[in-house]
Amino acid sequence: MSEDALWTIEFETTLGWANGGVVVLETGRLFGGDSQYYYVGKYNYAQPIYTAQVRVTHYQGPLGTAWGDAAQTFDLALRGNIDPDRILIEGTIERQDFPTTRFRMLKRAPLP
Repeated sequence: MSEDALWTIEFETTLGWANGGVVVLETGRLFGGDSQYYYVGKYNYAQPIYTAQVRVTHYQGPLGTAWGDAAQTFDLALRGNIDPDRILIEGTIERQDFPTTRFRMLKRAPLP
């Protein structure tokens, strides 16, 4: 399974799996966003472990992160396992000075 694709991502919050967006993984680069923030970063895949360093930046609407704060810009470290049978990446997100939370990504479409 190639990790280079269009994925959807969800973040676990105090309300459950409430936040989410779209992520494109392409040759070690990560791009994406949701209705209030965009994501830019780099990722590495060493089967079956996926890691990423991501900068998240607010671009419109009310400020509000999956952690319940009103940050304009912040950095995340993701680490997860890829399940090739389900085309799924599941793992944890670390943000400095905040509790670790979980994420899951589902592969939606190959890149053209």
